[in-house]
Amino acid sequence: MVNDVICETWKKEDRTLALSDNMLSAIDQLRSFMFENVYESTYVRGEFVKACKMLEELYEFYYNHEDLLHKEAINLDVDKENHDKHRLICDYIAGMTDLYAFKKYREHLFPKIVASF
Repeated sequence: MVNDVICETWKKEDRTLALSDNMLSAIDQLRSFMFENVYESTYVRGEFVKACKMLEELYEFYYNHEDLLHKEAINLDVDKENHDKHRLICDYIAGMTDLYAFKKYREHLFPKIVASF
């Protein structure tokens, strides 16, 4: 693809970016495939809904447990004493990787299994 852009652009007198017809066709086919099988997939949509719910619940948890937020978000470069609570929570969650967010969700919101012997 990069090679195609370079070659097609050099062919143009004004050097505006260009693609060959074959490459445009391939990109259109890829785009159609992605929409049909990824972006609008029922499975992916279901996972998206679950992820949104998880993030909403994490937000709510940190809103109600500001002490833990300050403890965990210690590396955020903000004045935690004079902050906007909403902004601090959003920045903290936005900086999480998927795995870290899931770890925090499990840590704070999943029921703990306690063995009773």
